[in-house]
Amino acid sequence: MSEGVGEAIRPDFLFHESSGMNDHRQRESTEREPSEGHSSNHPLARRMLWLLHEAKVNTWPRPYGTSDRKALLKLAEQIELAQGLFLRDVLYCDARAWREGWMESGFHKYQKHGLKPQVWWLCEIDHASQKEGFVRLAGATQTTRIDGKLAVYGGDGAAVRYPMLMCALVGKLTDGSVKILQAYAHPIQALDWWLPVDSNLERDAVDDLLGVPPRQNSCRLDRTMNPGAAMKDDSGSIRTSIQRQSGGQVAATGERAGGGGLARSWCGSGNAGALA
Repeated sequence: MSEGVGEAIRPDFLFHESSGMNDHRQRESTEREPSEGHSSNHPLARRMLWLLHEAKVNTWPRPYGTSDRKALLKLAEQIELAQGLFLRDVLYCDARAWREGWMESGFHKYQKHGLKPQVWWLCEIDHASQKEGFVRLAGATQTTRIDGKLAVYGGDGAAVRYPMLMCALVGKLTDGSVKILQAYAHPIQALDWWLPVDSNLERDAVDDLLGVPPRQNSCRLDRTMNPGAAMKDDSGSIRTSIQRQSGGQVAATGERAGGGGLARSWCGSGNAGALA
């Protein structure tokens, strides 16, 4: 498995058995709080962004003839977590997985390997409250309670809003109850494009870029953790972060809601871009 840019190694998706199954605390790798104003440092954010990058969700035209959801699940088939256990066995990318009890098989597969019965869930949401601890799944009329800690990119008052993609850790406790132990939500370009964005202006800028014929065969939308960071293209010239037609940098608008900014450039299909 290739290493994701922005992560020295592939993030860990395993949770080993412990003596206290009712203790919702996770291993140190998932316990750390994100730095204030930098929600992209959240442990669930790093895992979600790594997966999206490896699935090439940030590439246009899409290198796959299917949905982002199916591309992510296809990638998960190649990520072996333990002997005979793959991420695809314990990753769910559909709202129905929660509503219709699909996760039971994932719990069972983890337990067969002596691991905590906890699975990963990615799902689009159209509303969330970090303070109240709930989300509303896209298209749903009722809210879903987050039993553990919910982190929303930029917080409840951030300017950039929905749609968002939620990454959640769902566990089955010793009493048989199923709980959402942790969740992180990050804005995306659209419900049918899971490209992470940091502001509404970035959404507009992506739309603008896709309306301009690329100078090469494909477009890779690259993330940098430093707003306004310069990027060098194949010809050696420097391009800064996305600029609107007016010439003003998105980073200068002040709309960014905490967290690292995105920098985009037209580049060759072979260029790698960091998402986390």
